[in-house]
Amino acid sequence: MYLFTETGRANAENYLAELAAKRKELIDAGKDTADDTIPATLADIICDVNDLGVDDEGEYYNGFPVTDNYDADYPLLLKLGRDLCKVDDDIYAVSQSSHGHEYVWIFDKEGLSKNCSDFERLKDTLDDWEEVCEDICWPMGGSNSSSTCIEKLTNLEAAKIFLTRTCNGPDLSDPTLIDIAEYTRTVDVEEGSITKMILDHYGLVAEALEQIDPRYDELLDAGYSPEDFYLDFRDWRYSEAI
Repeated sequence: MYLFTETGRANAENYLAELAAKRKELIDAGKDTADDTIPATLADIICDVNDLGVDDEGEYYNGFPVTDNYDADYPLLLKLGRDLCKVDDDIYAVSQSSHGHEYVWIFDKEGLSKNCSDFERLKDTLDDWEEVCEDICWPMGGSNSSSTCIEKLTNLEAAKIFLTRTCNGPDLSDPTLIDIAEYTRTVDVEEGSITKMILDHYGLVAEALEQIDPRYDELLDAGYSPEDFYLDFRDWRYSEAI
């Protein structure tokens, strides 16, 4: 499937702004109506890109109506590599929790095979998502790897919901909960990763989606260090895999 890059999203937004300006100008001047014309959206554009695809030059080229009798002055041009990127149709949401700190990624099957040590055991059942796979062993192993869940995503909107959801932390008033980072969530991204591509597609920033335990200052006073809230799973994963 095709996604907007950061540049492509901006170019599409500018194009839609021009359509809106022309629409207003025509209607305000009484030159046309828009009774049967619904303004195009970013979702409409990317849906059209995925329906039509790109040509042999890697370009998508199409126009959109402005009012009932007028079209855009020129078509929208989006180029693969500059404005668009392509990812596998099958994508998977992965969440890894350790001591209450949840890290989340989105992978395709190739990404799962590189990052999940039990992928060989799981790959024959990847199309059966009636049950979410839990307690999968990742290369870091040990007590830090408390639980891992994988879920096949049905569409891009599901990916957005997964990345922006609120962490389901515990009842912070419970005095028995003394572990670190019980309410912390990090979207782990690398440049060029599918997670980063989807964030760019929706205009999201990973840092803005991060959550930190409300007891952060209290736990620091109790002797925990800031590093306890930012365990670097990515480095551990690859060092153990090597």
